[in-house]
Amino acid sequence: MKLSDPATGWSFDCLTDTAGNPLPGGIVLQNVKHDQHNLARDVRVIGFWLTIETVDPPNTIASTASQFHLLDATNFTVSAVRILTPAPVTAPGGGGTFQYLKEADTALYFSGYFKDSGGNSIAYGVASKFDAPNLLSGQTNCEFAGLTVEQIFLFSRYGNSPKHEPSGGLSAARLHPMVRYAFAANGSFDATKRSTRIASIRFDYRLNLVVDRHYDVATNAGLQQLGNQAGLFADSDTALGTVVTSIGSTIWNLSTSAGLSSGSFDAVEKPLVLEVMGPGLAKGFPTFATSTAGGQQINVRCWDNIHWWGARGAGQPIISAPGAFHAAHIHWRWGGAARAARVGGSQTFNPQTWPKGIPMSPAQQGMWGPLVDPGIWMQSIRVAVTKNDARLDPMRGAAPTNLSKSDWKTLFTGLRPVPDDISAGDDLVLWYSTEVHREVTTLPSSAQGSPPFFLPPPAQTFRAATSGTVFIHGLFFAHDAEKTGFTVGSTAPAYAPRSEATIRSGKSWFRAAN
Repeated sequence: MKLSDPATGWSFDCLTDTAGNPLPGGIVLQNVKHDQHNLARDVRVIGFWLTIETVDPPNTIASTASQFHLLDATNFTVSAVRILTPAPVTAPGGGGTFQYLKEADTALYFSGYFKDSGGNSIAYGVASKFDAPNLLSGQTNCEFAGLTVEQIFLFSRYGNSPKHEPSGGLSAARLHPMVRYAFAANGSFDATKRSTRIASIRFDYRLNLVVDRHYDVATNAGLQQLGNQAGLFADSDTALGTVVTSIGSTIWNLSTSAGLSSGSFDAVEKPLVLEVMGPGLAKGFPTFATSTAGGQQINVRCWDNIHWWGARGAGQPIISAPGAFHAAHIHWRWGGAARAARVGGSQTFNPQTWPKGIPMSPAQQGMWGPLVDPGIWMQSIRVAVTKNDARLDPMRGAAPTNLSKSDWKTLFTGLRPVPDDISAGDDLVLWYSTEVHREVTTLPSSAQGSPPFFLPPPAQTFRAATSGTVFIHGLFFAHDAEKTGFTVGSTAPAYAPRSEATIRSGKSWFRAAN
């Protein structure tokens, strides 16, 4: 069905069957536009993975297995797609009526983007629910019996209040392709016996974003389109010291070295030179430790955001960074530098308050902010940018079950061993995956540096809530002319700490921020 909303300016096609139900795989949006500016050809959730552990009392993991599920009628009772629009609600105490859309509250601290100054909801969207009360009944003595999943796509009006980014000078409209899930407890669960439990749940998305070459609709109609470009960025952080904690068996370095780039970023690849896959968050943290093939332990910095724009041709200015006034922005984390930003006498940019329950030390407080549901903050986010390959294109017949792998990275390395060059622009696809882990344990370690700037946090275990919403940060879409000023960045290519030549010579699919 074709949908449009004059109040917010959004239009799109929502694929359904003749009964108005989503097609197998869940809600699919196509030809997504805002005020006639193209944003996406196809946006969808591919499916989700459950990592299931078999546990012997008291807490010995005997085995681990993975299951892939589509949002379809095989395992779920599927509701018809419902259109989300605000409805008048009577205020308590006879205070008149106001416009309210309860689904906007699902966006948590982003709900302000769907309301005006009077508290009235100005939003549009579609949603569908998938209910499987006995999904896990085949598992031995499982802690949960079933699962309910709800897709909620929310769209906002164009504006810059609340701020989308630190300067407050960027107007944009927002799209939030959220998935809310809730596990149902198993009343017969017996913790004294061998049991199964959910170690993680992972949702995989595919977004074929298609942003126009020019911000003016009439001008763009007469231009040859050159494909899209994208850039990955790691925000600058402000920290006086470094704290290192251990999460499970992995060391996580909670601060980053300053000065990898001279601007607002610790790392940048703009535009992307080759197809890429990389980390966005690691169990809720912006860095993680791993070992090289030679056994050397190294800290890996995750990316914080991705920007997406229309290619304009060789020698032409590309989007500004910071800024990006005609581009799609996806921020799953803001760095400390953004949190401290001020423009004139305006209030500090703070897209979220520190989520209650996240482990915190004096070095962490105010330094970084993952934009995730605080009840399920222990998320690992992965992103990839590839050419739109027919083998992985559902619009050209690729089966949904072929669009996701248990070992996420093999979906891309299986396409070709060496990533293709995408620097000049191409038909590109963004793959976004977010995995919510059952729990995270932080262990104290020695404070680093001399003298120490703070004490290490005490040992703590944090358990994810049994329900939550992923992708609450969504994306925002700006379609204005480039501006100039103190808070606007360069419109030239930018690479740090790797040079463009190093990226080309490395020919690697996996590229972290450092």
